[in-house]
Amino acid sequence: MRRRGHKGYSTVEILCFIGYGLLALCLIFYFFVWNRRQANTGNDALRENTALSVGRANMSASGCVVNDCSGGQCAHARTGIHVGYFNPTGNTIVATKPSGYNEGKSMTIDGTTYYGNRKTMVLEVTGDDTTNEVTIRWVVSG
Repeated sequence: MRRRGHKGYSTVEILCFIGYGLLALCLIFYFFVWNRRQANTGNDALRENTALSVGRANMSASGCVVNDCSGGQCAHARTGIHVGYFNPTGNTIVATKPSGYNEGKSMTIDGTTYYGNRKTMVLEVTGDDTTNEVTIRWVVSG
């Protein structure tokens, strides 16, 4: 759209540059939003794996999923099921619910999806005395 002998850009070219610039900024912004969501999902999945591993280690060592517990008739045992809550600060399992730490709004464990707002859910770790099986699930923090 240039005329011969005219220096500079035409109005249409300037509007196109502005449009392309705004489009590029929008794409960059949405990339960072998408990347943040992916990272949050990864954080929850890593916590799930850690909670399960710590629970299994505690269950095999002392017969209870809670750290520093000798097993047997614990205060947190319910008819042969030991219940604890994962504390991500020290990667330990404690008897009382910590404050919520989930990053995403939906978390999936073994095909079951749990829904909750950010920072409102904790991982509950249960260990069965008879089978020594350890399971985890997301519950609302206390």
